[in-house]
Amino acid sequence: MTNKYEQSIPSLKVDALSLSREGSFIIKNIGGGLLTGSIISRVQDLNINPITWSGNNQVINYAYTSDHPANGYIYITSNGGEMAIPVNFESNAMTIQTDEGHKIADIQDFYNYAKDYPAGARRLFTSSDFYMLLLSNGYKYMEIYENLHKDVNRERALDNFFILSGLKTKPDPIIEAETPIERLAPPFSIRLPRVGFRYEDRGIIEIENNTGLDITVEAYSRERYVRFFTNMHIIAAHYDGPYSIPFEIRPSAFSSAQRLFRRLPYIPTFVDVRAYSTGFMNQKRLYLSIGEW
Repeated sequence: MTNKYEQSIPSLKVDALSLSREGSFIIKNIGGGLLTGSIISRVQDLNINPITWSGNNQVINYAYTSDHPANGYIYITSNGGEMAIPVNFESNAMTIQTDEGHKIADIQDFYNYAKDYPAGARRLFTSSDFYMLLLSNGYKYMEIYENLHKDVNRERALDNFFILSGLKTKPDPIIEAETPIERLAPPFSIRLPRVGFRYEDRGIIEIENNTGLDITVEAYSRERYVRFFTNMHIIAAHYDGPYSIPFEIRPSAFSSAQRLFRRLPYIPTFVDVRAYSTGFMNQKRLYLSIGEW
C-alpha cells in the first residue's frame, strides 16, 4: 500500500527527450504536489527556454546555434530531484550535393569536382549556395571572391580562385629559344613618396597593381597618432596609375608631451601594408619619421 505522504512529494521525469540541434523535451511530475526547478546548461551556444519553471508538465525548448560540434551536459535541479542529461551535437557544416553525385564540403572538394566537371563547377562558382559554403568554412578571401565571380570569363575566374586558395600554381611563362626575355613588372609596388612628416601633417601610400586582378589592400599603424581614414581598400585591375591611400599625423596630447619631455628631435614609426592577390599575400613595412622638419 502506497503512503499518501509519499504521493504528495514531487518526482522528476524527463519525457520525449530529443537531442537534435533544435527541439524540445518535457519535464513531468510523476509524484504529488507541484514540481518547480531550474536548468543549467554547460554547453556554449545552447539556448534553453525557460530556464526556470513551476508546473507538472513543462515543455522546454532548446536550440544549438553553433556550427561546431560540442559535448556537455544539461543539469536539471528541482524539488523532485536532480538529473544530468548528456548532449552531443555533431558538426553542422554546410555541404552541396551536385547533380553528378559529388558532395562538396570545402574548397578542396570543389577543386576535385572542377577537375571532373569544369562546366558544372563554373555554374556552381557563381551560385548563392557556393557563396554560403565559403562563408560557413570561414574563407578568408571573401572580398576577392566577390570580385572574381563577376568576371564574365568563368574559366579565368576559377583558375584565379584556385590559385588564390593555394590549390593551383600559376604556370610559368613558356620562353621559346632565341626569344628575348621580357621583364615583367612586379605584382605589387608599395611605397611612401616621402618619409619625413611634421607633427601635424598628411601623407599617402602609393600602390601599383600589376596582377591583372582586383586586389584587396589593408593599411594600418600600431600608433594612434598615425590615422587612416579607412583600413581596407579594393584596387581594380584596370585602375589607371598608382592608387593612393591617405593618412594623417595627429599626435595625441600624451605623445606630444612625451616628445617634449624627452626632447626628441623626431619620432620614428612605421605602417604595415598587406596586399592580397593570386595565391599569396604581399606584406611590406614602411618606415617614416615625424618631427620638426
